Amino acid sequence: MMRVLRKDQKFALTATLNLENLAEKPDVLKRWLKGNDVATVTDRIKTLLQRLPAVDKKWDKPWWNTAVETPIIE
Repeated sequence: MMRVLRKDQKFALTATLNLENLAEKPDVLKRWLKGNDVATVTDRIKTLLQRLPAVDKKWDKPWWNTAVETPIIE
């Protein structure tokens, strides 16, 4: 995983942002996991985020197709 993310900064940014989103919104995980499992997954995501390569650059324009409607996680 580290090798892939180091090669592709845009993918690394996307992966990092998605993992951060999950870690910050444990209620989303509660839909599929039990209470203790949610805490375990959240802790593991936070540990993974500490070990992922730092993404130095933020892109002004998204690299994905913005015309596609993105679902909102509540």
